[in-house]
Amino acid sequence: MANQEVSEKTKLGKPLVLKLYESQRESMEEFVKSENRRLVNEGLMPKTSSDYARLIFQKGLEAMGLNKD
Repeated sequence: MANQEVSEKTKLGKPLVLKLYESQRESMEEFVKSENRRLVNEGLMPKTSSDYARLIFQKGLEAMGLNKD
């Protein structure tokens, strides 16, 4: 019930769920592995695939001029 209250207060819609094709999923997994290796080598915390998906989606919106931030 708390999530519903937050959604009503902030007027958020349902979360967007992206279903990747197998080849896209494999590419994403490989990207996440290589990026996390880079982050760990730099002494930073690794990220989840969801974090990277959000970043990629946000960059796409910015490229289309649709990001309101």
